[in-house]
Amino acid sequence: MRVMTLFLLGLILPFYVVAQKADTLPTYKPNRMKWVAGVSAAGYSATMAGVYALWYAKEPRCAFHWFDDHHEWKQVDKLGHAYSAYQESRIGIQAMKWTGISRKKAILIGGMYGILMQSPIEYFDGLMCKYGASASDLIANTAGSGLAIGQELLWNEQRLDFKFSAHLTAYASQRPDLLGKSFHERIIKDYNGQTYWISANIYDFLGENAQKWYPKWLCLSVGYGAEGLIGGYIIPTPDVKEREFRQWYLSLDVNLRKIKTRYKGLNEVIHAFNLLKIPFPAVEFSRKGIKGHALYF
Repeated sequence: MRVMTLFLLGLILPFYVVAQKADTLPTYKPNRMKWVAGVSAAGYSATMAGVYALWYAKEPRCAFHWFDDHHEWKQVDKLGHAYSAYQESRIGIQAMKWTGISRKKAILIGGMYGILMQSPIEYFDGLMCKYGASASDLIANTAGSGLAIGQELLWNEQRLDFKFSAHLTAYASQRPDLLGKSFHERIIKDYNGQTYWISANIYDFLGENAQKWYPKWLCLSVGYGAEGLIGGYIIPTPDVKEREFRQWYLSLDVNLRKIKTRYKGLNEVIHAFNLLKIPFPAVEFSRKGIKGHALYF
């Protein structure tokens, strides 16, 4: 999750404008493939350099090693890995479609973007004394890309969108070094405020009669988060177990890809934000009971 924002800004958004035209191209265009390959290489190199400078440059190094962290953070961080890989693969598929190669090749090649872009981070982690390569992170990366690939193979579209929302929490003040100090850091690092959603595009699952009256853009969303997270613990103590708890959410959402205006450029900007969950009322379920939110971010 700590590299999610850099990857999305550095790799996903530059592809999004061209990806909107993906389904209209009938034949393979080598020049477009060269353009996609060039942007991929440049964006990836710049992003990796930024990640290294931001996270690893000043960290002490060790021999490459593995670290089992699948018990930590109530797995919210794993969803961050899956989410990043999903978004990268989703846009990678659209970019490959834009080049005009066959549908299956576009899905398989573009669908590997998430795995290929996320997994090298584990190599860096494995060289840092403070971290360590994580097999569960690699599994999460693969799952995220698999969700994008599977839907394209099954439906030729994404009917289940993987989305993200976040809000500030008071927990960051307890561990600002770990959970962030500035607004941007807290959004990225404070797992307590992060929620990951699967938004189902109900319209796409309905029959023709129901589609006549059901809004194309209205989605049903299921979210997951956690609270009380101020550190990672392989073997949590009783007080940690009492403090930390999982949260499940039920809410509505908007599929921004279904929103159309008269202005093509505006449509592309609106659609680019479909990777974020739109704030809506929500119901929270946890071991502390059921709680309603008038507007949940």
